[in-house]
Amino acid sequence: MTGLVINLSKLTRMSKSDINRIIDTAPRRYKVYTIRKRSGGRRIIAHPARELKTLQRALMQLSPPDLRVHTNATAYEAGSSILKNAEFHSDKTWLAKFDIRNFFNSITSAHWEEYLNSLNCSEEFMTTSSQVFFWQQRGPNSTCLSVGAPSSPFASNRFMYSFDEQISAYCVAREMEYTRYADDIAISSNDRIEFDELQHAIISFFPFAGVFHLNHEKTVLAGPGRRRSVTGLILNNEGNVSIGRKRKRIIEAMVHAYSLNRAMTEPEKIRGHLAFLKMIDPAGYERIRERYRDRVDFF
Repeated sequence: MTGLVINLSKLTRMSKSDINRIIDTAPRRYKVYTIRKRSGGRRIIAHPARELKTLQRALMQLSPPDLRVHTNATAYEAGSSILKNAEFHSDKTWLAKFDIRNFFNSITSAHWEEYLNSLNCSEEFMTTSSQVFFWQQRGPNSTCLSVGAPSSPFASNRFMYSFDEQISAYCVAREMEYTRYADDIAISSNDRIEFDELQHAIISFFPFAGVFHLNHEKTVLAGPGRRRSVTGLILNNEGNVSIGRKRKRIIEAMVHAYSLNRAMTEPEKIRGHLAFLKMIDPAGYERIRERYRDRVDFF
């Protein structure tokens, strides 16, 4: 691993001996805690130690070019956003949504190594990344990607390339649109979607049978006349993407309260909400700006 370690040392300015020590102990260098899920229950977060996080980011930069990301994978990569994800589906009347259960934690170092082997990646990169990118959840042979590491989105998007390619081709042949935003799969069409057939196709294309399972509590099929949303954004009947009337009214109410010195929300948070509105719905942002620009200092 000498060549890769030398390059990691140059990028991180850590000594080669320190890097080798971190690599050897990487799966155990995590702070583990839980946060509450909006849907109930607790989510396990495994956050890498600072020096491991630095090494993960450096190794991502040194990854071989064969590790590709599909154009329909719309999370985490440069130029990606929830808006881009939703716009794929904005002009369709039918929408099917699927959620992959325990997405990051389902991808183990053994799956990663098998994936890299299929690309004929170097033994050096395979061995190093299988240590540096993976968290030892329980037992010596159960290292997996963690929720909390910057390398998990990077590795998972590349691991899913074959799936993205196959399901995308399946959808193109049927005049449907497909996107995957991390663990959220969205497929849309102007014709009625055969839901059971589509769900079977998704499962059959998953890499390494048995790795992933769908969360059936979050599967959705919405047709004409029903509310359609993708990654929290609303698809309206005019073929546009919106944050929704309710959310827009809440933002305007925040600005209004601030203009009367009655704000219950911190100014920086209001600015953040306005920036989000401006990105998704510039016209809606302009309407609020015109009403309040002489009364508040947000615009």
